[in-house]
Amino acid sequence: MPRPFKWGEYFNKDTPLLNRSNKYQVTCLKCQKKIPKGRSEDRTRHLIDECPGLTPEERMTVVEVDTRDREAAEAAAEDRNATGNKIKRPRNPWVKSDFTEAEAAELSRLLRVHPPVETEADWAGVLSEYNLWSQHNGYKKRTLDSLKKQWYVQNFD
Repeated sequence: MPRPFKWGEYFNKDTPLLNRSNKYQVTCLKCQKKIPKGRSEDRTRHLIDECPGLTPEERMTVVEVDTRDREAAEAAAEDRNATGNKIKRPRNPWVKSDFTEAEAAELSRLLRVHPPVETEADWAGVLSEYNLWSQHNGYKKRTLDSLKKQWYVQNFD
């Protein structure tokens, strides 16, 4: 089994990034290439795909450690999912929502009744009516963001 990865054997920390992200520009000790963001994915990709100063044995060690780390992360994610702990998903508008057909139909109806829905006040009115309807019909209350996301999914997906 390969030993744990030690970034200090391959990279020197240079200047901190200006965005206060606790990340540093780094320099590869094997080939002197500067990696501007210093993220672990960028460092690993450099060592595996680009670095001319790495021996084949060192490159294989990096690949093995990276593979092991990825498998461990995937197993941990599966364990969290199996135990019922929710895995946070990115809040992107193109991610499918959990609206039922009835909820989506009610949102569509409200948006037809209240055209145009352009301002936050317009959306707040739709949200208020939607949540009254959902409470009366046994559905969960929604946030303004979830209604906007559903509207996006219905219209652009």
